Amino acid sequence: MLFYGASSAIGQKSKSPPIAESPSLGNSYNMCWGAPEQMPELAGGGGIAAIINAVQNHIIYPEQALAQDIQGRVFVTFTVATDGLVQDVTVIKGIGGGCDEATLAAVQQLPRFTPAKQTGKAVPVALTLPVTFQIPTSPKKK
Repeated sequence: MLFYGASSAIGQKSKSPPIAESPSLGNSYNMCWGAPEQMPELAGGGGIAAIINAVQNHIIYPEQALAQDIQGRVFVTFTVATDGLVQDVTVIKGIGGGCDEATLAAVQQLPRFTPAKQTGKAVPVALTLPVTFQIPTSPKKK
């Protein structure tokens, strides 16, 4: 499984989904374990930053999390299949308050990827993203 340490704060949905201790990776015997020669990419490239940006664009800070001052990181794992579609989206560490569901929904809305390649063949790759939820602070008035 590939782990990316990039994170991003999400600026501005209730019960938490079950948190998987070990995510299901489907046909793991076909999974590329380690870095493939070519990583999956969204249209236009941009690497991991583009993926995080795409997730950020689909997240709204959940009302419940705002009301309860819930902040932190949600870790989500998913597989980019050989056809470039996102599969097996699972929160592996959540913070509740609707943040886990918001993250799952955002990842499930990612557009089709250009799949990863190993020795010229498309291979499925598991990616893990940390998504940071931080309540925006208002500037102090003088």
